Amino acid sequence: MPITLKNCEAPISTLDYDEFTKIIGSTPSEYFRNFYITNNGGTINDSTTESNAFLLNSFLSIKNGEITIEDTYKQLIKGEPELINLVPFAYDDCGNMFVLSARNKDLGLIYLWLTDERDLVFLSSSFEEFLAQLEQ
Repeated sequence: MPITLKNCEAPISTLDYDEFTKIIGSTPSEYFRNFYITNNGGTINDSTTESNAFLLNSFLSIKNGEITIEDTYKQLIKGEPELINLVPFAYDDCGNMFVLSARNKDLGLIYLWLTDERDLVFLSSSFEEFLAQLEQ
C-alpha cells in the first residue's frame, strides 16, 4: 500500500527542487525527486506510523514549511559536524532523524541518526527501498 501523507506543505516546482540539489551539493535519485515534487513533506498516516518498521512520523519539507530540510540540515551539522553531507528528510516520535547520504562513498544510502546515542544506523540502500519497507 503506498504511503499517504497528510498536512503536506505547498507543492514545490522543479526549479525549487533544482535549487535544493544545489544547496545539498548532490542530486538524489529520481524516486526521491518524484516523492518530493508530489508531497513536499507531511505527516505519515497514523495507522502507518504505528505499524511501519521505522516508526517514522513525518517527512520534512523542501520549501514552504516551518521546518525545512535545509534548516534542519544546518542545525544538525552545527551540532554534529560529522553529519556533513547527510541530509535529514524525516523524523520519528523520539526526535531521531532519517538521513539521505550525499557523500560520494555511500551516495543514496538511508541512515537513522539516533540523537541521544549520537549513532548512525544503516537502514536502506536507496530511498525507493526505504519507502517500500515503510509500505509493508
